[in-house]
Amino acid sequence: MSTIYRVQCKAGRGPFKPGLSHLWIDENRDTWPPTFMEEFGTKILKKIPNGCHRGCGFHSLKQLERWFTPVELDRLSLLGYRVVRLDNVRVLARSKHQLIFIRKKPLSEGAKIQYGELEHA
Repeated sequence: MSTIYRVQCKAGRGPFKPGLSHLWIDENRDTWPPTFMEEFGTKILKKIPNGCHRGCGFHSLKQLERWFTPVELDRLSLLGYRVVRLDNVRVLARSKHQLIFIRKKPLSEGAKIQYGELEHA
């Protein structure tokens, strides 16, 4: 089991959802890291057992901060997203950019805020 870091809202959802990205993406960004599907392919989804919750994240805060710019993290914070740590997750795949993980509990349960407002916990 591993510890990972990710950006998520109080409900445990990450910031990549329809209609939201344009509100937080840094328009001065030169490049964007690959999506998890570009890196791991769609077959990775078949490795997720029934009843498990999945998400993308990072093995360290440093890796997370290479993915999101400071501007993006500030904007996400204003939208209710926080940088959190999740313990006891099973990593399915890992790259130099990101990882995909699973766990039995919903992603909102037991998320420990690394920075942001404490009422999110």
